[in-house]
Amino acid sequence: MPTYDFQCPICGYQLEAMQPYDAPSPDCPNCHKRAVRLLGAPAVHGSMSRGRELAVRSIKTKTGPCPACAAGRAHVHGPK
Repeated sequence: MPTYDFQCPICGYQLEAMQPYDAPSPDCPNCHKRAVRLLGAPAVHGSMSRGRELAVRSIKTKTGPCPACAAGRAHVHGPK
């Protein structure tokens, strides 16, 4: 079941609720007014997000990702 973020339009309190898409918005626990669902970017997890990260990284550089980046190994680029 998806988790949605809500904010109270009266007091500004923010909360999360796990509920179906078509469920009514929950009430604010502080002032008991109906909260409003916030719009946000979806969370992306798993192997698809890793593939996207590598693709974006290869587009940003002229030579593509280094072999260690492509393999997901921890390392440092250049002097710090």
